[in-house]
Amino acid sequence: MRQYDFNHFIDDLETYAAAQKSYAEFIRNAVRAMQLLLDNPNLLSNDYLKQAIQGFAKHKIYQCERYGFVILSIIWAPGSQTSIHDHNTWSVGGIYQNQLKIVDYNTQKVIEPNIYDIVERESHLAQKGAVAYVFPPYDEMQKFENISAEPSVSVHVYGKEIDEEKVFELKHKNIR
Repeated sequence: MRQYDFNHFIDDLETYAAAQKSYAEFIRNAVRAMQLLLDNPNLLSNDYLKQAIQGFAKHKIYQCERYGFVILSIIWAPGSQTSIHDHNTWSVGGIYQNQLKIVDYNTQKVIEPNIYDIVERESHLAQKGAVAYVFPPYDEMQKFENISAEPSVSVHVYGKEIDEEKVFELKHKNIR
């Protein structure tokens, strides 16, 4: 029997999108499919996993023309991190290799246009096989960090192509 791979994952996501009654239902199904995908030890090649990078490198795996979702894999060098950001769309992501620290934030209030008061909601260490989702307008702001001495790899599916994300600068308390 073939292992669950990106082709299976894509087929399932397209089937869920065609039959979806709500985004919440779609995301529940996508989380289950992501768990199956992450269980495949041969999902990504050893050459891919051993790339020498600084920071983090995103690789587009697939973009669905009909439903708009995009699948990416990301390799995270030791010590790399994102800024606090959101994507203005739903997403489902999972840890394929190693671990990532994920910090979630809440917007307390809008102080003035493009100036927000935000607070850290929670922080957790997502281990290999962990799957999480964001569902706007809730749970949108996040920060990812590879706090280990080894590279980490994650797989993400976003509701649309991410041309631009909102980045929150904690020091200046604004979004650009």
